Amino acid sequence: MASLQARLEIDGCLFTHVEPWLDPYDIVDLWNFDGWPNTAERLAKSFAAANNRVMIMGHIHRYFAATPAGVVEWQGKQAIRLDRQTRYLIGLAAVCDGKFAVFDTVANQLTPLSSR
Repeated sequence: MASLQARLEIDGCLFTHVEPWLDPYDIVDLWNFDGWPNTAERLAKSFAAANNRVMIMGHIHRYFAATPAGVVEWQGKQAIRLDRQTRYLIGLAAVCDGKFAVFDTVANQLTPLSSR
């Protein structure tokens, strides 16, 4: 656990445990849960906190997708192809529940998977 990074950027994508506006190095923020990030105010905070086009987070333990315009109709039952001109905040289901996803940066597609 000591070698895990709180935030990681790969190919311009931000990966973090919590919403991008929270500090993943602060234990209080790391385990903060004040509901889903599905309001205009909460989404605006995340999109203002980082300039990445795609921001992928865990913590909420459910599949979730949003753009600056609002929540996207997607529950992780199928792959989602992301528009290259749009910014996204993506929530992933929990690995401890056997859920995970693969993001293909070339195809710009997020594919949810399950080990169960």
